Amino acid sequence: MAGDFFAATALPGYGPFTPAEKELKLFGDVRGKKILEIGCGSDHSLKYLH
Repeated sequence: MAGDFFAATALPGYGPFTPAEKELKLFGDVRGKKILEIGCGSDHSLKYLH
C-alpha cells in the first residue's frame, strides 16, 4: 500500500536514492533539537536527517 501511495503523490521524493539532507538543506541545522514526525507513514524519512 505504501508503494502505491508514494508512487502517486506529487510530493518530491526523499529517501535512500535521492539527494540527502546534507545537499538539500530542507530542515536547516537540527543538531540538539527534538523532531516530531506526525502522520508520515513508517517514519522512514527521519533516517536521512543525519
